[in-house]
Amino acid sequence: RHEYYHSLSTLSLANIEKKFITDLLSLPMFLSPAQIIGCYYSVREEVPTLRLIQTLSQQGFQIALPRVHEDASLTFHEFHPGDSLQMTS
Repeated sequence: RHEYYHSLSTLSLANIEKKFITDLLSLPMFLSPAQIIGCYYSVREEVPTLRLIQTLSQQGFQIALPRVHEDASLTFHEFHPGDSLQMTS
């Protein structure tokens, strides 16, 4: 998958991403914008999520991103596109 992903042009990736977001937003669970959506913010070579986060936010959804603690537990915190992120190792 890694090689396939990197063989695609930027335009192809953008088109795939747009279709994915359109298909996702057509699911019944996304018909009511009064929801909180847990998501991850992609880094390095993970599947890009920024456009999805931006689109969901524009649609009225609240976005929550995970914070990983030293004991490996997760808590989710509200995020708005443009907020700064702090990476931990």
